Amino acid sequence: MPNFEHDGLTLAYDDMTPQGGAERTLVLVHGFASNRMEGWRRTGWYAALERRRTRLVAIDQRGHGESAKPHDSAAYSYAKFAGDLVA
Repeated sequence: MPNFEHDGLTLAYDDMTPQGGAERTLVLVHGFASNRMEGWRRTGWYAALERRRTRLVAIDQRGHGESAKPHDSAAYSYAKFAGDLVA
């Protein structure tokens, strides 16, 4: 599982480039109570985007999937989520 550190947390992600290269990049952000596997991979989006020569970057947001799950509610602000995406 690829991951990176941001704001003291370990966050999981996938960064997939189709064989032969990509024509564009798309960042996939799942919704509430989901994760990158359920929201994007299992539903077929990874494969569909690969066929369209799209590089995809999908993150498990903090508190979801394989990413860290802090217990402090202050760790779940919109600014924190946005910071994770930029990082």
